[in-house]
Amino acid sequence: MEIIENVLLGDKEFARHFITFKKEGDRYVNERINENNIVAVINCTTAKVIGDGYQVENTFEHDHDFNVVYLNTNLHENSKITDEIAQRIVKFIDENRKKGKILIHCSQGVSRSPCVYLVYLLNLGFAFYQGLLHIQNNYDKLILPTKPMLRSIAKLSFVKEEVDEKRLSTFVDQQRFAFFKRFGWDIKVAKE
Repeated sequence: MEIIENVLLGDKEFARHFITFKKEGDRYVNERINENNIVAVINCTTAKVIGDGYQVENTFEHDHDFNVVYLNTNLHENSKITDEIAQRIVKFIDENRKKGKILIHCSQGVSRSPCVYLVYLLNLGFAFYQGLLHIQNNYDKLILPTKPMLRSIAKLSFVKEEVDEKRLSTFVDQQRFAFFKRFGWDIKVAKE
């Protein structure tokens, strides 16, 4: 899903299949195509399987027919995004966005990759919550960023605003409740 021009957000399935076989009529022919003109990929999963097991391989990294370049962020669900990581992300997107489209993905496409996408939007001048809502309103999945990752993003040197902890927690909780509601689960909040 393209949130801003030439920058797509997706999950492992999209990352594994954006280069496909060409279809003519009802059948596929032995010619591969990159319909989305993806030239670069930011893989937001871990380099090796750790506790969460959400590793996704760089499917087309060594495919010389398409020359797709990859940046691995090696993030797990509660990673902190530092200024160094943010600068690598921004530089990679800026360098490749002129050549074609960039795909930012993690395993499910709802937590790590939207957070990395948010880093880029903040660098473009979006306000913190404006960026989060821009992603949510233009994406076909409900985003579920983790509080530790959002807290670390709020502290990046180029974030111009003070991000209120209570508002951040409320946003994350509302997203989680919306997720459970989609599946018909009734969540009761414990009264103190």
